[in-house]
Amino acid sequence: MNPGTSIDRVYLLGAGASVPYGFPAMANLSWEIVESLIPTHRTILRNAIRECFGKDLGPDDGTNFEDLLNLLNPAALLYLADTDIIAADSSRHQASDVALAGLREFIQNKCVAVANTTGPFDTLVNALRVGGSYTLPPLTDPTVQISRSGFVKTDSPSRHPGTSDSGSG
Repeated sequence: MNPGTSIDRVYLLGAGASVPYGFPAMANLSWEIVESLIPTHRTILRNAIRECFGKDLGPDDGTNFEDLLNLLNPAALLYLADTDIIAADSSRHQASDVALAGLREFIQNKCVAVANTTGPFDTLVNALRVGGSYTLPPLTDPTVQISRSGFVKTDSPSRHPGTSDSGSG
């Protein structure tokens, strides 16, 4: 991060934390990405989903986009690269390219669309800011230290920076 800049918002993707900000839950992500594509790319990805999962894509059907990306991963088919079994421009390669580009564009568009949306994490962050109405309770875990950059987990309890265990510090 450049000196003098600050981060006002961090998007938390996963486990439903981003839903209040307008991002889909994982069960809807595949559907929303496919629906955001141009028709030819939508067809390519729908066919790949049918091939990979043996079903047609539907809203809320739980088709996991991460699993789809793993199944479409071209590296998984490298052993077939020098054979006539699969061509470099196969539908799987096309679907992989479409899926990654679609994911990237979908997230960029969603981030822009929800940039001014507030939700529960904004309330929490505002409350934790200096001068906010909430203060952190004392730490009960001696292996966690708080620094200006956040929480740091250590293997063992330690003293404040600049002190030593010998007490001569």
